[in-house]
Amino acid sequence: MATLNATLRATSIPEHVTSSNAFIALSAISSFLSICGSVAIIITYFLWREIQSTSRKILVCISICDFITASGNVMTILRPHLTRSDELCMGQSFVTTTSTLCSFFWTSYLGLYLFLSFVRRHFRLAENLLLIFHITAWGIPISIVITALVKGKLGYSQDFLTGGWCWIDRGARNSLFWMLITGKAWEVGAYIIISVFFVVVKCHIKKEASFFSLFSFLK
Repeated sequence: MATLNATLRATSIPEHVTSSNAFIALSAISSFLSICGSVAIIITYFLWREIQSTSRKILVCISICDFITASGNVMTILRPHLTRSDELCMGQSFVTTTSTLCSFFWTSYLGLYLFLSFVRRHFRLAENLLLIFHITAWGIPISIVITALVKGKLGYSQDFLTGGWCWIDRGARNSLFWMLITGKAWEVGAYIIISVFFVVVKCHIKKEASFFSLFSFLK
């Protein structure tokens, strides 16, 4: 019996391997669904001219970023054995890190646009800001990631929680700082900005709905 238990322990799959495979499977499924959703949003925007508003344009930009990010993640999942010097790993890190940062910017700008348009009623200002949105939402992330690439910070993160895709090389100097500057800091900032704008716009819509209900009742 003891021999049998020892044999089972020796042939059993390590826990970290099964956990890694589970994360990779979930990452593959979520990436596939993200690709499908992004493609659907992009196609419907170009098929129906009546929905081609500025807010929809921003949503399309977000969908393009999400499509690139998900495609890059799938590409890495299909080639799981990566190393620090792997060119595919560095290339995927550059593309997906850039698209992820762009997505954070565009999502924050969507909240700002809705706030200016529906709460402040500054329609012309909101429309004129679209050019600035494009310059900063694409330009700043590209500049950050190019800097990280030149300094040799991109690579295999060795983090099973990311589902196996590449980001910042964990063996690089100041890797934690570069993880913040190429993703996490902007991610947290975007969450805060989006939450604030959501609450403000939601309260404004609720207030207007109450006003029109009262007006209809008095009328």
